[in-house]
Amino acid sequence: MTRTSRRQTAKEQGVPAVYLGPTGNFRPGYDASLKRDLVAAVLGLPNPDALHRFTGKKAQQLITARGWQHFVDAKRKAAKR
Repeated sequence: MTRTSRRQTAKEQGVPAVYLGPTGNFRPGYDASLKRDLVAAVLGLPNPDALHRFTGKKAQQLITARGWQHFVDAKRKAAKR
């Protein structure tokens, strides 16, 4: 019998507690807030309503861990228009 690897919770990936519920996964709707805050940090955009302030480096690490690079790319492309 082979053992399957368990998927990491958002907490285990380093997502700040402000976005998370008691199980270590997202509170309802807070994954979208995290995406907004991470994309803004990576691109250096103003984000006065951010729930957490990320450095660009930490934001990119979480973007990569979550598989959300396409959100950064889309925002970057839209900003160039």
